[in-house]
Amino acid sequence: MMVHTTEWLMIAGTSALAAFCWRKDAIWIAFLLLASSVIYFLPSVVMMFDGSPLDDITALRQSGSPHIIKALAAATVVASLLLLTRCTSIAAIPRPIPTALASMLLIGMFTLDTPPDSQRVINTLSLVGMLLLIAAGANALNGEIMTRSRSENSARFMASALCLLLLISVGLAVYEISSDVAWASFYTVDELMVVRASSLFFNPNLFGLFCTMLAAFFGFRWHKAAGDKENWVLLPGIFLAGVGIYLASSRSLGCLLLFFLLATGSMLPAGARSRFTPALVYILGLLLAAALSIAWWNLGGQGPAKHFWVLAMRLVDAPIQILAVVLRELGFSMTGEFANLMLKPETVIAVEGRFAGEQRDSGLLTAYDDSGWLGICALVIFWVYAIWLGVHAYLHQRTVETTYALATAAFCFAVGVLMRYQVYPVWIWVALMLSPCFALWKARLRFSGVLRWAYP
Repeated sequence: MMVHTTEWLMIAGTSALAAFCWRKDAIWIAFLLLASSVIYFLPSVVMMFDGSPLDDITALRQSGSPHIIKALAAATVVASLLLLTRCTSIAAIPRPIPTALASMLLIGMFTLDTPPDSQRVINTLSLVGMLLLIAAGANALNGEIMTRSRSENSARFMASALCLLLLISVGLAVYEISSDVAWASFYTVDELMVVRASSLFFNPNLFGLFCTMLAAFFGFRWHKAAGDKENWVLLPGIFLAGVGIYLASSRSLGCLLLFFLLATGSMLPAGARSRFTPALVYILGLLLAAALSIAWWNLGGQGPAKHFWVLAMRLVDAPIQILAVVLRELGFSMTGEFANLMLKPETVIAVEGRFAGEQRDSGLLTAYDDSGWLGICALVIFWVYAIWLGVHAYLHQRTVETTYALATAAFCFAVGVLMRYQVYPVWIWVALMLSPCFALWKARLRFSGVLRWAYP
């Protein structure tokens, strides 16, 4: 097996970052996991600039990275688990809940009527890895919650680095669409070609989830910041996330992010700074991107201009399609006063593709396919437990942290309903979002005496 130059660079870069993080705290280990999950897709990005034909780019993004890159990603996860465990004393690592749930997933996989194939094994191990990363990360972060200054400094640097990464990914998405190297495209019932950007990732939904995740983090940092400690990149980061979601045309994740920002704004404690500013900035990013796309097309733009204009039309049509789906699920007939609410075939395919068929996208239903009822019960128990802790912490002490922790748990649950946790790096990103939440709940509940066993 030949290792190409790009792959050697990925191995060298990931190894160097891992060596740098060896003596660092849990926040830097989280950065290692996030960076490696982005580097994982680098070969397809290189192909967009080296003159490779679109068919080759499409083939790579559909088949996945080479085996050497997959092995590198697996090694990084294992190394991160070891580093996180090193950050915590053995006595402080009680993890009965993730261990029990991981056992349920594994037992369920081996007790199905059909023997497990390679994909089922990979899917199940991904969920096991997610649970273990959440537990290890939460226990490693628990001590750092008590040392706010170090965590705050690391978090401010992290926000700046993530905003720069988001800027690069949005710029790459614009290049991808304007240069006709975007592989994710289809024709609508109106015979319009929809071209969606994947940017640094293999498909538009991963790009959309990346933007959504960063927007949620920027919103939290903005509401938590005060005075001269505020990082000026936070609101521009949310704006860029809105532009990225527009270019990915990931409407379900876009709506989920809007609901998240509105829900957190309404749940914040009294006296919180402008509650809905992140939501307004996000909407501004979407609308400005759509307005510029429409203006470019109306001014006589050719070729790529139409691709951006079609994305604007999809954004404008999104509320109508969502309302049509809701009405259909409620049993309303699309006739009479609802005749103008046309439910387009591509919307039906997108909705049913998440919950029906062998290749359905829902992570919860995929867990059922891979591990049976034990698998789905393990995930349901985990999410009920997480939401339960989040509600208790929020009612015990209403702060920016407890508000966002509860909303993040609900957000990650919804992500698993809409797309597969089992796909790399979705389960990595979910673990990165939930680890600080469990660390916070443990610190606020267990040590306050409210719940002495509030650990993951």
